[in-house]
Amino acid sequence: MKLRQKFTRVGKFGVALFFIGPCVALGTREWLTYTLASLRGNIRSVSEIPDVTLYHVIITIGVSAFLASIPMMMIGREYVGEEQPRDNGMWR
Repeated sequence: MKLRQKFTRVGKFGVALFFIGPCVALGTREWLTYTLASLRGNIRSVSEIPDVTLYHVIITIGVSAFLASIPMMMIGREYVGEEQPRDNGMWR
């Protein structure tokens, strides 16, 4: 039996979210720190940010995107191929 797995649009979107979600959740820390430091000055770490609500919201969005990607990849799979009998039509 020769089957090949392909991803539909939903599956491809799930794969994209699988990689983008952690990048959003973890990469925003440095970006947010740098942006707020340049706006307000003298902020050296995320713990010094007065309002961390935005930081927590961005992490929640990234983690949610990552977790939502797993069922999307499962749903978006498609198998292409033909079943071929072995040994003159007898299955093993």
